[in-house]
Amino acid sequence: MASTEKRFTVAIVGGGIGGLTLAAGLLRRNVPVQIYEAAPEFKEVGLGLTIGPAAHRAMPLIDPQIREIYDSLITTHADSPGYERFKQTWFEVVWATGPKSGQILMDLKALPSGQTTVRRADFLDALVGLVPPEIAHFGKRLIKLVESPTEVDLYFEDGTSATADIVVGCDGIRSRVKEFMLPDEYEQAMPRYSGMYGYRAVLDMETMVEAVGDHRARVATMYVGDGAYGISYPIMRAKKVNVGLYILHDQWDNEAWVRPASKEDMRRDLKHMGEYVNRLVEYMPDPSQWAIFEHPHLSTFARSRIAILGDAAHASTPHQGAGAGQAIEDAHVLAELLGDPRVIDARDVIAAFQAYDAVRRPRSQRVVTSSKENAFLLCLRLKGVEDDEEKLRKTFQERLRWLWDIDIQDQAERARQIMLEQMQNRSNWGCSRKVFDFDLSRSLFSIPTFTPAFPPIIRPAMASLRTPVKRLLRQPPCRLYSGAPSSSSRLNLPIDYKSTPLLHHTSSSLSSALDLPGSTTSKSLNLYQAINSALRTALATDNRVMLFGEDVAFGGVFRCSMDLQTEFGSERVFNTPLTEQGIVGFAIGAAAQGMKPVAEIQFADYVFPAFDQIMNEAAKFRYREGNTGVNVGGMVVRMPCGAVGHGALYHTQSPESLFAHVPGVQVVIPRSPSQAKGLLLSAIFQSNNPVIFMEPKILYRAAVEHVPNEFYTIPLNKAEVVKPGNDVTVISYGQPMYLCSAAISAIEKAMGASVELIDLRTIYPWDRQTVLDSVKKTGRAIVVHESMINYGVGAEVAATIQDGAFLRLEAPVKRVAGWSTHTGLTFEKLILPDVARIYDAIKQTLEY
Repeated sequence: MASTEKRFTVAIVGGGIGGLTLAAGLLRRNVPVQIYEAAPEFKEVGLGLTIGPAAHRAMPLIDPQIREIYDSLITTHADSPGYERFKQTWFEVVWATGPKSGQILMDLKALPSGQTTVRRADFLDALVGLVPPEIAHFGKRLIKLVESPTEVDLYFEDGTSATADIVVGCDGIRSRVKEFMLPDEYEQAMPRYSGMYGYRAVLDMETMVEAVGDHRARVATMYVGDGAYGISYPIMRAKKVNVGLYILHDQWDNEAWVRPASKEDMRRDLKHMGEYVNRLVEYMPDPSQWAIFEHPHLSTFARSRIAILGDAAHASTPHQGAGAGQAIEDAHVLAELLGDPRVIDARDVIAAFQAYDAVRRPRSQRVVTSSKENAFLLCLRLKGVEDDEEKLRKTFQERLRWLWDIDIQDQAERARQIMLEQMQNRSNWGCSRKVFDFDLSRSLFSIPTFTPAFPPIIRPAMASLRTPVKRLLRQPPCRLYSGAPSSSSRLNLPIDYKSTPLLHHTSSSLSSALDLPGSTTSKSLNLYQAINSALRTALATDNRVMLFGEDVAFGGVFRCSMDLQTEFGSERVFNTPLTEQGIVGFAIGAAAQGMKPVAEIQFADYVFPAFDQIMNEAAKFRYREGNTGVNVGGMVVRMPCGAVGHGALYHTQSPESLFAHVPGVQVVIPRSPSQAKGLLLSAIFQSNNPVIFMEPKILYRAAVEHVPNEFYTIPLNKAEVVKPGNDVTVISYGQPMYLCSAAISAIEKAMGASVELIDLRTIYPWDRQTVLDSVKKTGRAIVVHESMINYGVGAEVAATIQDGAFLRLEAPVKRVAGWSTHTGLTFEKLILPDVARIYDAIKQTLEY
C-alpha cells in the first residue's frame, strides 16, 4: 500500500452546495467518499445565491472546475447593456427614510468581481456533474448515528444502514448529524427568532423597471431606512430580480417560519420607507411574512470522528449575503486537511477535524454575529452609528473589508500547522483527544531508528514478536484515570452536571439557596450565558459600565459577550488590539475617571504581560492616592482559566495564587452560573478594589442551572458552606468543587463519614472565619484546587488552619492540587486533581 493512500472513508450526509463542494474537493485529492442525501434527488431551495470575493477565491483551490462552473452561470451588472461600468459594484446603498430619501449614500465595491449571483438550482445541477453517480445515495434520511472506537454506523429511515470511518454533516439548519454529535447542546442551539421578518419575491425585469425605473432595477440596491431595509439584485442573466423587504419586529407568534400576510400588512410595515420601497410593495405578488431565525453558536464543529459544515455548523441570517460563502470556505479547509498526504488513517482525521474547528469556527461564528449586526446597520439602529452618514460609509467598508480580504490559502495553512502539531503530539505519546491511547505496537515497530539499536543477534527475535505484540496492544483505547495507581481510580467517571447537588436544577432549589433572592423569576442558563446575563444587566443598569477586550465585540472566544455590542453600541462594547498590558492599562485609566470598566483577557495564560499594570498600578492605586479617596473600584479583569482536557501549555493555567499574593486586588472564582452572575455584579458595583474574575472555562457549557433574571449580588468576602458535616472539612473553589462532591458522595457511602464541603468563592481576601469554625468542629481539613500545589492557595489555607485551629486538629491538613509542573497536552489528566486523589486524601485523613 502506498504511503499516501487513504485508509479511511468519508460519509457526507447532505448533498447541498456545501456537501457537493466538499465531495468534489475530496475526490480531487483521492479521498474515498460517499454521499447520503435525504431527498430523492439533489435539489436546492431558494433562488438567488450570492458569493463574495473570499469564497470566489476559494473555489479554484477546492477544484478549478467549481470556479469555472460558477463563472459560467453568474449574473453580473455587465449582463445589462449600458451598465458595464457597474461591473465592480456590489450594491448601491440608497436612503429610504429621512431628508435624503431616494438619494445614493454610497457605491459599495466588491473587487474585482462586483455583484455576482447564480441560480441555486443551476449551480447545484452543475456541481452534480463533478460527482460520480455510484457514490451518491438518495432517499437516505438519517435517523441515528452510532460511533464505536473504530467506525461510525449510519442508520436511515428506509431501514438501510452504512458504515464509514468518519462522518461530515452537511445537512443544513436542522442537522441530524449535529443532534447526534452534540446532544447536550442541541436544544440550546435550536433556531430562535432574531427579531426581524421579511417579504420576498422574484419579479420579471420588465416589471421591476416599471416599478422603480431602469437604473434602480438593473443595479443591485440596498434601501436603508429607520427600522427596516430593502434589497434587490438581478438574477438569471438579468431576466429577473430578487427582492427582499425586512422589518424589525420584537415578536413572532407562530411556530412556522412563514405565515400568510396581506398587501395591507406590507403597506403598514413599510409605508415610511420612501418612494422606491413603496412602489416595490405595490408590485410584489401574494405576500407572505418570512421569519428570520438565528442560530446560537456551538462549542465545536467537530467531535471525535464526526464534523459538521455549512449551515449545520453556523447557519447565518441573510443580512450580509455570506452564508453560502462560508460553507465553501469550510469545504476548502476541510478538503485541504483530509487530502494532505500525511493524513493516512482515521486517527489522523481526528487531528484534522480539531484543526478545522480551531480555524473555521472563530471566523464563521464571527460572520454569523456580523450578519445579525448588519441588520441593525441597514435599519439605522446600530448603536454608535445610527443614521450618521460618514459613520455608515466607514462601517459598511470596514465590515466588508474584514469579510472579503481574508487570505484564503493562509487560512488553510494555519489549519494544516495545527493539524500537524496535533499529529506530532499524538505520535510522540499515543494520546488521542478523548482518551489515553498508548499504541505501543505502532511506536515499537514503525520508528526506523528503533531496530538498529538492538544487537544483531536478537533482531530476528524482536521481529518475530511484531505480530503478537500488535494483536495484544492494539486493543480499544482506555482512559488512564489517576495520576497515581489506586483502587479508587474507578471513581474517575465523567462528572454528571445534570444531577450534581452543586447546581440548582429547579427554580424551587434556587429560591431556597443562600445569598440569592428568595422570590424571583429564573431561567436555566449555562455559565457563559450567566456571564452574558450579568454583563447585560450591568450595562443596562449603569451607563458607566463598559466592556472591551480581544474579539469582545463579536462575542468573544467563549461567547460571553454575545450580542452586547449590538444592544449597547460600539462605544461601550468594543474590541481592542492584541495587547494585554494595554487592555488593563486602559481599564485602570477609565476606572480612575469614574467609569466601571470590565476588561476581558482572552485566556488566563495570556495575562502575564499585564501583570505589571495589575500589581504596580491597579493594586497600589488606593495606597498611592491616600486620603483623596480616588480608587479603581469597579474595574474587573475577566479571564477564562483552568484545564479542559486538551489545552496543553498555553490554554490550561490557573494563576490565581499569583494574584492572591498582591494586596489591593480581589480574586474571585465562581463554580456555577448563579454564582457567576451574582459575584460578577458584586465585583462591578460593590468593590472599592480592582477584581480579578477568573471563570473555569470547562464549566462554560457544562454547568447549567436556574439563574435569577434580575439584578442581584453575592458577597465577595464570604465563603459558602455547601454541605454541612461533622468528621472532616473539604475546602475548594471553582471546577474542583464538582470533583470534591463526587468524592464525598463515595466516601460517605463507603465509610459512613460526614463530610463538610466549603466553597471559598473569593480566593483573596478569603473568609478565614468560616473555614476555622468548620475545622474546629470537624478536627480535619483537606484543601483542593487545580492550580499547582507549590506556594498555592492550599498552602495559605493550611497554614492559617495550623495557626488558628491547631489544638483542635485530629490529623495533618492535606492538600490535593495540580502537580508542580507545566501542563503538557499528553499529561494533562495525570497532573490535575481527580476524584480518586480526593477520595484517597479524605480516607487517609479519616484513618489517621
